Amino acid sequence: MAKKKKKDRILTNDTQKVEEVVDKVEMPEPNSPMELVSDEDLVDAQTKAIEEFPADNFELIPTVKNTVLEVMRLEKGAKLPQYASDGAGAMDFSANSLRSEVVEGETVLTYGTGCAVAIPKGFIGLIAARSSGHKIGLTLVNGVGFIDSDYRGEVMVKFYTHGSHTRYKIGDRICQMTIVPIASMPMIEVGELDETVRGTGGFGSTGDQ
Repeated sequence: MAKKKKKDRILTNDTQKVEEVVDKVEMPEPNSPMELVSDEDLVDAQTKAIEEFPADNFELIPTVKNTVLEVMRLEKGAKLPQYASDGAGAMDFSANSLRSEVVEGETVLTYGTGCAVAIPKGFIGLIAARSSGHKIGLTLVNGVGFIDSDYRGEVMVKFYTHGSHTRYKIGDRICQMTIVPIASMPMIEVGELDETVRGTGGFGSTGDQ
């Protein structure tokens, strides 16, 4: 059975630009007994999506080598974030301001850290509550916060009080941020997805143990 090479568009590591290359995957000739039906429209959509996606977003997982986090104090006296130990995976931010409000009967506390950060492109900052939060009954409103690489505003967090009257004081460490690499990629709309063993199994579908 005759076979032909399939052409695809990929990104080269050297130039970080999309270019035509010959894929190593061999595809059967059309109408052959073992034909793998391909959707030409899908291929065209994939190619178009890749061509229109910013080339500099096609980057390998970035390395932290020679990468620094720029931090700026927005207010005099604000504490800079810091790692509590050499092995800490997250840096702690401290409270610099506090505002309280009631939202649908629930007291919400908004803490400002007085600091802004410039996270390097290719990374994102994940904001989580500190483990001390359970001692005073506070939980982050959004569960986990995200600081994007293009955000330059003050790092702020909101807490539900759940009826607790205990508060973090100004100067206390209130949240922690972990910086992790991310991958951005082009998207296309399709009519169906490939099948997997799990399929559409969602909440609890894999069992309890």
